[in-house]
Amino acid sequence: MDNKTINVGKTLLGIPLGFIAWLVVSVVAHVALYLLDSTRGLADDWLQGVFREWFTPGVGGYTAIFIVNKYLPGANLKWVAIGFCAPLVVFYIGFSLYIIIFHGSEVEFSWGEQIINWGMAIATSIGAYIGYSNYAKANS
Repeated sequence: MDNKTINVGKTLLGIPLGFIAWLVVSVVAHVALYLLDSTRGLADDWLQGVFREWFTPGVGGYTAIFIVNKYLPGANLKWVAIGFCAPLVVFYIGFSLYIIIFHGSEVEFSWGEQIINWGMAIATSIGAYIGYSNYAKANS
């Protein structure tokens, strides 16, 4: 099979593989940065926390595309990135906006927490897009 041939089965398998890779890398990177910040006495620093929350999902998104590209050659990386980023964006941004708009008076929420969650979904998408851009050029 030619490496440029797109395989639908590999693409469909790449979506959950990408999500699992994103989850594992994001959690491990988050814990590693938290431990590093703890040893420096910055575990409770607000700026360090925001950086951890936004940087680690971006690294996870990039790594997810890398892993799918490595282990499932022939998968459509664009649809893999969309397939595992879209549910995150819908859940973290769409669902929270729905709650804020329609049930905001009934539910307590923190704007700071919402912005951090939105940034996490956006960082994941940006990381996946950068990974897609790098590996799509390399595969063509």
